[in-house]
Amino acid sequence: MNKYQHKLKFLIDRSNYLYQLYRVNNVYINALLIKSVNKEIIEFLLSNGYKFNNDLEINKILNHFEVWYYQFIEHEKSINSLSNKFVFRRIDQATDYPKQAIESVLKKNKDK
Repeated sequence: MNKYQHKLKFLIDRSNYLYQLYRVNNVYINALLIKSVNKEIIEFLLSNGYKFNNDLEINKILNHFEVWYYQFIEHEKSINSLSNKFVFRRIDQATDYPKQAIESVLKKNKDK
């Protein structure tokens, strides 16, 4: 695994960890933590996605996180406290979590 894969794995693992915390009580503060790391995943892939061996898989991952991010921004407009419940439901047009794409990207790499 190269340094780009390591960073992506760290960010994805952090996002998944924070999601598990969020699922316990569905409060806005926990959702904000997910938003923060998901934004970092998007920025990292936009800057470094070309360094991986599979552009299609990178685009699948980006699509998922970007749609999630913009849906989150729209939903959070109604929240006025960090302790508010924040029940987030994926819109019908959003893609499923790209588990296979993530696994593929973390296994393949260009020698950079």
